This record gives sequence, C-alpha cells and structure tokens, in this order.
Amino acid sequence: MDKEIDTIAFYKNRILRIYPLYVFWGIYYFYANNLTPINFLCSMFFLIPSSEAFSVSWSVIVELQIYAILPFIIKFTKLNGKKYLFFLLTFLVFFKLLIYMTSQSSIQTFSYWTIFGRLDEFLCGMIVTVLSDQWKFSNKLLPFSLLLSSIASLITLFYYFKLAGGYVGIQGIKPNPLIWIFRPLMQGIAYGSLVLGYIKLPININKHIDYFFGKLGEISYSIYWNHSFVIAFSYPIFLKLFKINLDSFYLVFLYSNFFVLPICLILSFVTYYLIEKPFLLRRKVYIKNLDENISPSKLANHPLNTFTENTEKRQKVQNAP
Repeated sequence: MDKEIDTIAFYKNRILRIYPLYVFWGIYYFYANNLTPINFLCSMFFLIPSSEAFSVSWSVIVELQIYAILPFIIKFTKLNGKKYLFFLLTFLVFFKLLIYMTSQSSIQTFSYWTIFGRLDEFLCGMIVTVLSDQWKFSNKLLPFSLLLSSIASLITLFYYFKLAGGYVGIQGIKPNPLIWIFRPLMQGIAYGSLVLGYIKLPININKHIDYFFGKLGEISYSIYWNHSFVIAFSYPIFLKLFKINLDSFYLVFLYSNFFVLPICLILSFVTYYLIEKPFLLRRKVYIKNLDENISPSKLANHPLNTFTENTEKRQKVQNAP
C-alpha cells in the first residue's frame, strides 16, 4: 500500500494474466453457444451485462473493472489516509440501501453480479492487507481464535442465508432482498478475517506441501475457467459408466471430487502451460524501486504479480541479484 505503482505496467500485467484464457474460452463459447458477433465483441471488451455473459466470464469482468480503478483507490488512500477505505466501504453499503429503497427486486442483481456488491469484498481484502502489516499478535492463540471464529461466522452466514430463502428461494421461502444490502460486506469481513488469521498463524508448512499448494495456486485461474466445461462433458459419461443419478449429497460429493476434479486438474495444467504461462513470462514488475533485472521466469512467480506462490520461489525473488 505504501509503495509506488507503475499504473501502465499494472494494467498490462493484469491483461496478460487474465485475457489469454478469457479469449480462448470466449471463442469456444462463441461457437458452442451461438453467441452473436455483437455479444462476442462486447464480451471481449468487458462491456456486457452479467445475464448475457458466457460461462464464468461475468465474475472476470467484475474483477477487471475493480482492477481498472484499483490504482486510483490506492492513490486516494495515500492522499487521504487509510480511513478513505472505510469511508468508501460505508458509502457502498449506503448506496445499496438507496437501490433497495428504489427497487427491491434489483438489489440482489446489483449485489451479486456487479462491482457495486463485489467491491465491498475487495475493499475488505485491502483493509486486511493494511491490518496484517500493523497488527502484531503477541498471543499465539489469537490467530487460531480468529481463524476458527471466521470459519464459524461463514458457516452461520450461509446457514441463515439459506433460512432466508437463499438466492432463488428454498422450499417456498422467497429470498429476502434486504439481506443483499449487507451480505457482500459480511462475507468480506468473514473472508478477510479468515485470511488474516491464516497468514498470522505461527506455523511452518512442510516445503513439499507448500510446493504442492503453490502449484495448485498457479493453475487456479485455469481451474476456475475449466470446471464448468469439464462438468458439462463429464456428466453424461459418468451417467453412462455408472448408471446412477446424482440425487443425493454423497453421490454429488463423490462425482465432484473423484471424477470431475482429477479431469479438471489435468486439463488445467495443460491450459496453464500452453496458454497462460507464455503470456505470464512477458509481465514486468509494476512496483517502482524494485529490481528491474529479475528474470522473466522468476517474475512469472513474483509475489507481486501472482495470486499464490510457495516459500522457495518467494525467497528466490527476494535474493535476486
């Protein structure tokens, strides 16, 4: 938060990170779903309503909209202090209250499908970043307590969300639109607390486990894009092989984890190395005053330019000549 960002390099890195796989699946769904040329072109420029977006592209569009304004949020936070984040978060909740008062039926759409809801969660993540630098947990039990309480909060949040009708209504209970004013904020606080508790845990992860999860982190974006395609083509195969319907939680659990997941991981490793990584190697450090001589291979796993990284890679970057 205190470092200077090269805005152009930041935008370039985000495009190189997100756009190649986005275009790949966009072309696929253009033919598979018979998208109109106008619909396809608008999707490529992230100018399409979520209801008309292909596959999971609606969330990627919202993500890029947030990245578009992120450098300005950081600049304004530097100028006005960290209280700016809290004021902006408060304004977003108040704005959703105004939407609710204007049209109760549209608040759910705004909160779930657009930047007006998802920015709450992103700002909570920024606040957690600030707190993680400032808060020193003298008692080693505090991070554990924060981690467990945040997990309990998420379970409680989703449980009461279900009791309130969920998203589309459950067992005759209509969704309560009032919930959508505060749900993004409550989720953001719970997930932010979960992350803060985890990063402050006084534990050392085994390097092999760390490496394994680091590799999963590398392909996480591919997993996100590929999973819906894998489900679509694997479900008929599953039914033909096992001749059973997925009419219970346990069957869905087995199908998801022992049939879909392995196929999805294999496909995601392929799409990562063939589509994503060649573009990732073209990124540059966007934090000013850092060593600009870091090699492209190290940059591909630089902690400032990737979602996850393992400890060994992080140490290599920090020790780069």
